[in-house]
Amino acid sequence: METAGIQPTVSGSREQFAALGATASFPWRLTAFAVGLFAFALLAFLGIRFGYRAYLDRQIESVDAETKGLAVQVNADEQERFTVLYSQLLHLKSVLEKHLFTANAFPFLERYTASGLTFNDADLKVNDLKLTLNGVATTFETVAGQMAVFEQAREVRNVTLEKVNLATGNVSFTIGVVFKPEAFLKPVP
Repeated sequence: METAGIQPTVSGSREQFAALGATASFPWRLTAFAVGLFAFALLAFLGIRFGYRAYLDRQIESVDAETKGLAVQVNADEQERFTVLYSQLLHLKSVLEKHLFTANAFPFLERYTASGLTFNDADLKVNDLKLTLNGVATTFETVAGQMAVFEQAREVRNVTLEKVNLATGNVSFTIGVVFKPEAFLKPVP
């Protein structure tokens, strides 16, 4: 096979490789930068490890010495009494955080009881947050209106009509009101 008209030139190859030689210095610059960055990181690590850590250790020893000095000033009996008092306060705090203010049911009834009905009996089951109300109303509409008022209250999760009877011109009823847990967390002013 003959190569017609194509002749290899030496000068063309030199120009081609000369362009590659100009970019050969880039990896050296990158390597020098990486070595510099590594040296900086190494110096920072050594400074923290041996300089700042030693400073923190001296601070800890100083605070420990102050603590021991205070422990010598307070005798063992006072330390024991303080520990007992602190333990009691912690337990009291945890009990009060879980305490439910069941007396909040009374202001709730004062605010949301409609006219035309009376409650004869109320039973609050704290574990279920359920208030069961037995009462007497003049009409069925009054009972329905009372349930609607309870349902609109922000403290209430849901309301159920458990029993309703018409007797001697009055309507006797039993309503169950289930409260949201936050209804009893803080006392109502």
